[in-house]
Amino acid sequence: MTLSVKGTWVGASGQNQCRVLCFDGTYIYAGLYTSPAVVIKIDRATMTTVGVWTGLPGTAGVSGQHYVRALTYDGTYIYVGLYNWTPQPGQVVKIDPATMTTVSTWTGNSSQVYCLALAYDGVFIYAGFDISPAQAVKIDRITMTTVLTWNGGTGSGLPQALTLMGGYLYVGTYRATAQVHKLDPATMTAVSTWTGTSGQNYCRGLANDGTYIYILNWVIPRPHDLPLLCGKTPST
Repeated sequence: MTLSVKGTWVGASGQNQCRVLCFDGTYIYAGLYTSPAVVIKIDRATMTTVGVWTGLPGTAGVSGQHYVRALTYDGTYIYVGLYNWTPQPGQVVKIDPATMTTVSTWTGNSSQVYCLALAYDGVFIYAGFDISPAQAVKIDRITMTTVLTWNGGTGSGLPQALTLMGGYLYVGTYRATAQVHKLDPATMTAVSTWTGTSGQNYCRGLANDGTYIYILNWVIPRPHDLPLLCGKTPST
């Protein structure tokens, strides 16, 4: 199979640093690492802008909505994970893609800064934060309130990637050596943890194919094929 470029979208002046993309079945959404935060709705047939969401203005770390680092889609709404800056808490903004306007916003507590990853399991939104000890938050997408929080404890690293497979939430953390924590989303407790070997450091991305988890490391330029941790229900 030959890969070739079929079209290119280029942002307008000031629309810089695209850090994340998502797709709703019709349109592409590009999250920009700008202040204030911006999400661009792109027609994939014409590769042109058809809508723009802009976060509230303000001073990063103090007020407003800044720096998109994560996007996910629940079949109706787009959810935007905002990095902001400490001491301002991270946020998850629910936007209506039809109008590209804010519907509601979840705001973390004082320790939940730097939202860096989002995932959706068909019912709840999960947010990971670039903080240590690690935290991942289960969010009710209807009320946009916290349901449960996983706290990784000392040495758990900084969550920078999430993926869902087989009824479990996997949290990849930025540490040496890298770790992937397998959580039961019903209780937001850890079931087991994979820890890399020497040189397998700093998890920056996770993906799965329904059988295996794939880990993108910061240092090593190839993903590591990690056998499925939940292929068989643990006996303990």
